[in-house]
Amino acid sequence: MTSRSQIARWQNDSYKAWSLHFLLTFSVMLAGVFHNGGKFKLIPSKLRIEGCTKTLINVLKKKEEEEDSIVCCNENQDSFSLLCAPSYPPLYKRLTRLPDAWLLPLLPIIVRGISLLWHTFFSQSTSESISTYLRRFNLYMGILSIRTFILFVGLNWLEEKLVGTYSAECWFSEYARRSKPTCRGMEFDYSDHTVLYLGQILPMFLFEMQYAAIVPILGGPLVSYFLIASLAYVYFITLLGEFQTAAYFHTGEEILVGYAISLSIQIPLAYLQCSNSWERMRNKLFGFSMMASKN
Repeated sequence: MTSRSQIARWQNDSYKAWSLHFLLTFSVMLAGVFHNGGKFKLIPSKLRIEGCTKTLINVLKKKEEEEDSIVCCNENQDSFSLLCAPSYPPLYKRLTRLPDAWLLPLLPIIVRGISLLWHTFFSQSTSESISTYLRRFNLYMGILSIRTFILFVGLNWLEEKLVGTYSAECWFSEYARRSKPTCRGMEFDYSDHTVLYLGQILPMFLFEMQYAAIVPILGGPLVSYFLIASLAYVYFITLLGEFQTAAYFHTGEEILVGYAISLSIQIPLAYLQCSNSWERMRNKLFGFSMMASKN
């Protein structure tokens, strides 16, 4: 059982974990912005150049003749070694694709659900009720829906309305990987990848893992080691994606707006675990009131 003193210590540990999370994510994002230095906003290109494994267009350049207006990835490209890497870590390229972008942050609660069903089926005692589990699962599905349909579809629609028409003339219109020639890409475009990385994948994963720190997932040490290793690896590939996004694919302003939007999810989750102001809601999500009453 979980006592009130254990819950207090867990809150203190949660505060440290979330503080490290915010420090780490903001530092990586800022490092990418400084690496960019206002020089790059790359978009995919259909241009084929001999010796290039892929090409990208820098829409910040006014003319094709300018340096780095077209980025050619080849074995001698040292300036864009991360961008032009011949291979990436497993799952890295899947972070922004469905269903991986939904399944990955749900991994800890999926593992917990399997464990909970197994022990319930065989009539073994569990440290968590199914109703408590379902409350958190519904919370995560709500976050995924908000991120997808409001913070992605809705905000992109609003951005489209605010930006209006695109420039009619640009040097890269024939090169852009679109169904027809377009100058789209020059306008302001907040970084949705930043919202995905920092507002969905990492905070959801961390939130459930912090709960596992006080109510361990049944299944033995191997399950715990697997999830801890998964947490470290997910942070690695997600922060790598965030650095690359900030360093090459968006302006600093677009990255910062994306980060600000992501805080609408990050801050409430952190506040739930670290503050006593939302104790009633936290107790419902984690079943702490029931646990504490038994001590």
